[in-house]
Amino acid sequence: MSLELNLNPTLLPQLGLNPKQMEAVQYFAGPLLILAGAGTGKTKTLTSKIALLIASGVSPTQILAITFTNKAAQEMVQRVGKLVPYSGGMWIHTFHALGARVLRAHGRLIGVKPDFVIYDADDQKKLIGLAMDELGLEAEKNKAALYLSIISRAKDDLLDSQSYLINAQAVNDPARLKAAQIYHRYQKKLTEAGALDFGDLIVRMVELLKEKEEIREYFQENFQYILVDEYQDTNHAQYVLIKTLSAKHRNLCVVGDPDQCLPPGSKIRTEAGEKRVESIREGDTVISASGWGKAAPGKVNKVTKRTYSGELIEIKTKGGRKLVCTPNHICFARLDPFAGAHYVYLMHRRDKGYRLGVTSGSRSSKDNAHLNGLMVRTNQEVADAMWIIKTCASAAEARYYEHFLSVTYGLPTMVFHVRGRRMAVGQDLIDRLYREINTGKAAEKIMEDFGLSPDFPHHRPYAVTRGGFNRKYVWFTVFGDCREKLSDKSHYHRVQLVTSGEELRNKAGEKFNVRPDKKTTWRIETSRKDYDEALKLASDISDLDGLAVISRAKLTDGKPFHFMPASHIQPGMKLPVLESGKIIEDAVTGIKSRRYNGPVFDLSVPGGRNFASGGIVVHNSVYGWRGADIRNIMDFEKDFNDAFTVVLEQNYRSTARILHAANEVIKHNKNRRPKNLWTKADQGEAPVVLEYANETDEARGITDEIKRLTGRGGLTYNDIAVFYRTNAQSRSFEESCRRSRIPYRLIGSVRFYDRKEVKDVLAYLKLLVNPADTISLLRVVNLPARGVGKTALDHVMAYARQKEMPLYDALLSSEQVPDITNTARRGIKEFLDLLEGVKTDLFSATPSSMLANILERSGYWKMTEELAEKEPQESLARLGNLQELVNAVKEFEEHCVKEGAAPTMHKYLEEVMLSSQVDKLNTDTHAVTLMTVHLAKGLEFPAVFLTGLEENLFPINAGNSSEEEMEEERRLAYVGMTRARERLFLTWAGTRRIFGTTYPNLASRFIFESKVARETAVRAGEEDVQVISSYQPPPAMPRIGKGRRIMHPVHGPGRVVDQIGAGELAKVTVVFDSGVRQTFMLKYAPLQPI
Repeated sequence: MSLELNLNPTLLPQLGLNPKQMEAVQYFAGPLLILAGAGTGKTKTLTSKIALLIASGVSPTQILAITFTNKAAQEMVQRVGKLVPYSGGMWIHTFHALGARVLRAHGRLIGVKPDFVIYDADDQKKLIGLAMDELGLEAEKNKAALYLSIISRAKDDLLDSQSYLINAQAVNDPARLKAAQIYHRYQKKLTEAGALDFGDLIVRMVELLKEKEEIREYFQENFQYILVDEYQDTNHAQYVLIKTLSAKHRNLCVVGDPDQCLPPGSKIRTEAGEKRVESIREGDTVISASGWGKAAPGKVNKVTKRTYSGELIEIKTKGGRKLVCTPNHICFARLDPFAGAHYVYLMHRRDKGYRLGVTSGSRSSKDNAHLNGLMVRTNQEVADAMWIIKTCASAAEARYYEHFLSVTYGLPTMVFHVRGRRMAVGQDLIDRLYREINTGKAAEKIMEDFGLSPDFPHHRPYAVTRGGFNRKYVWFTVFGDCREKLSDKSHYHRVQLVTSGEELRNKAGEKFNVRPDKKTTWRIETSRKDYDEALKLASDISDLDGLAVISRAKLTDGKPFHFMPASHIQPGMKLPVLESGKIIEDAVTGIKSRRYNGPVFDLSVPGGRNFASGGIVVHNSVYGWRGADIRNIMDFEKDFNDAFTVVLEQNYRSTARILHAANEVIKHNKNRRPKNLWTKADQGEAPVVLEYANETDEARGITDEIKRLTGRGGLTYNDIAVFYRTNAQSRSFEESCRRSRIPYRLIGSVRFYDRKEVKDVLAYLKLLVNPADTISLLRVVNLPARGVGKTALDHVMAYARQKEMPLYDALLSSEQVPDITNTARRGIKEFLDLLEGVKTDLFSATPSSMLANILERSGYWKMTEELAEKEPQESLARLGNLQELVNAVKEFEEHCVKEGAAPTMHKYLEEVMLSSQVDKLNTDTHAVTLMTVHLAKGLEFPAVFLTGLEENLFPINAGNSSEEEMEEERRLAYVGMTRARERLFLTWAGTRRIFGTTYPNLASRFIFESKVARETAVRAGEEDVQVISSYQPPPAMPRIGKGRRIMHPVHGPGRVVDQIGAGELAKVTVVFDSGVRQTFMLKYAPLQPI
């Protein structure tokens, strides 16, 4: 339902938008898809759109905006607040924060108590370990991370533990049955602990909206306008949530990043002959395949043009045809027997995982039929899918790459099934191998590096129902029906599901026409005239049980062709081509890629959703989003087929010179398709390479440069970031900032809320709001030591299971628990008295006072102070972290007061669990940001220093890195460089001290690849910033020995009073000016001579 909206014209001139951004901001007539590359101003566009809504009379409480980090949400709130002063009450959240807010308010209706705690990954793994103990699976506890991944993926697909168990029982797969048991018990224990994990925050909200009509209608009515950033990164559960919330008003705006198009010069077949794609206009008639070998005219109803920088794929066929397109452009292709070819493949079987292997392009089956080797292999091993990694000219070459890639990616080559083979290894050992190796991550990596999508295997076996095994697909076959439409003689589109199972059949019968097939199977089979209607029907059927939709097209009078991205096309594959008004097939003979920067085009042809470019029939207007995310945009266009599309093309992040330098670096990667953005920003200042004598000079030189930038340079400290490759590099920058009195914030190292002492104290706080939290209870019940050891706890846990009560209640009844000592009983009573005493102030005292109370009464602070006498360096840091936790709670209280909200412990704990390290970036305090380059993605600063650009540091371990590892290092450098909007400094040190020893360095290859060094000159009048053209040895550093004055980063200045031993084992004793006396191993001590 489209809402009446009178736009406020006075705000628009203040927004500073370009024409495309203005078009997106002003569109409110229904669903809107904004296609935006990096740095094209999408955040500005979204915030302007929200501000315009509010200025036009829409209540802020009726606007929902979804971001992917809390920092992005806070930034959006601030930006909107600057544009319109009356913006309070907006719903701007991450998906998880939205779920937490709604479930706190309404979760009781589905059994979720409002005081639930949120478990992070560490808590989840511990709870999985407890579930395994109860199931007698102690030997599997080292795989907690693997089972956590399985459970998280299931929740992303909206599969609850019961559904997952039913599916596992249906296929009778032992590995999946074990995972299902663990999932079921884990979820039960989550409920007992009054906890939700991150997946639950989405799943349970979807459940709430589905089951409680009044809640669903309330939120559907309330959220009149919904905006979602980074739409391509949403999973299925998040997609269903957004689809449900936007169902009434349908004012949904999503932002994503496309990659499917053709370059200028592509020749399109039309009724008037061939025309270049750039000359095609809406209303023109092109020649399309209409099914079963025939072709027919089709009207173009939309032409999309945008700027693209990256690789283009060039495909040539035996008949001399040529197609040039972006890698994700959907083509039609078929894998037939290909004599002389040898494949290196990636195979997947759902109960095993992934493996690499080799096969030939043509093999004979049992009945002597010639098949492609991939088909024979899948049959032999009952595999679910296969991807071709590389096509080789010989078996020897294929074997070489099989072993090379196996070692490089850590993927096994062992077969999945021993059946029919004489092997020394039995099936039990094969099963054990795949149980103990998590091949999923390695498979993701190799597919990403070779430009392959998990959604488009080169071969997938047919659906089958045999014994306990059931592989189910929904088949969507374009032109799959022999019947023709009278209007244009094109064929109907067929949708089919053939499977078994009474429960699914009953579920399907409520919505679709189900008919019996064979003895134990049934089917849904129907056709539609309209392509989009048929695709929607296939998708609706797939929603019955999370079934895969297999899309193919009957374009010739032979076998159908599968949908396939251009990056998947391999030599020997068959493609449909247009020849003398008919569609025939042609074989691929050559594939290559090339760099391109310029406009690209796509056409929308509603009738058959295809056209011919260079004589090769290709799909149209289905945006190829990154990797497996293509399903999201297909679903969006299906569910919102009236969506309006706006393409943002202009880059605003970096100047042309910075982008050029970054692109020069990343183009050295072979296996990645980098974004090579264009910009209309000024050329800007050239990036600068600064060479220093050592890491101390590097830090000092950078702080001097920061002073200049914040002086006559006109920048603030908030505008500047210093990136480094490893956390260890931060010390010199921290010390230099302190000496120069430059405020800084350190992002990285161990995430603050993941540090042991912080998690310990947070566990106490969680127990105050939710005593049923088992994981938190087990963490601190004997911390500090109270005599409640593992044996006593085992007895209490057994009692809790026997009585089916929460562990906390069992502790309250500890007098009834047999076989525990009096010491343990006294410790339990002490612990419970502590919690009950502090809990009396839960609703009256401030969170910071409760925290201080816990630290003092529990003895935790005293314990840490006492440890400082034994482990001074580590424990002093822990005391500092505890003090910082107190500071953090006080800051939270101040923020709540500022926002007019009550600062409660519940709210603080929720913010902590939903926060991320980057979210801790506080831009209200003017400070330079110090962080590892790993954390820089998604951020941007006017000025960036990318430091330590030396071989073996950045890139790290350069001499021993594989090509893939080196490319990952190069990607990190590219990320760091493109975070700079106006100024970029690349720095390196001629020598660097590592564990007290000084080593000479070579400048990083990334400096030379960037070509920045050729543009850098010594700047007159700035002798204090050294630009060195060749290596110069540093001056000798004073030796640390008896009598030497030194500086320590924690204890401050002091004097060495004794030295014991020499070399690597040398120790020094220091008396600090503060009176503290400490002994250090000289090699590892952070001591600086002064």
